[in-house]
Amino acid sequence: MADAKAKTINLLLYEGDLEGVISIEDSSWNSGELYSAPRDSVSELLETDACKKYGVYLLLSKSMVYVGQSSDLSKRITQHTVGKATDSPAGGQ
Repeated sequence: MADAKAKTINLLLYEGDLEGVISIEDSSWNSGELYSAPRDSVSELLETDACKKYGVYLLLSKSMVYVGQSSDLSKRITQHTVGKATDSPAGGQ
């Protein structure tokens, strides 16, 4: 571990547990933010300022990962989630 570089990772648990929206910050990032939310908490995530700008997003299921980008994350993620089943990625891809 002599070559290991120390860093801090902060988690903000919006609902106080790991089941809701999570904001993740890494002290080694120059810029950028990472948010995580289960499908049933996506509406709360979309209400944050983080989703009112450009970004990259991941939609995860048990068997697939969909990677997308948008200049309006809130609008794009909403398009993915409308009417989708809970066992597939929100993108259905």
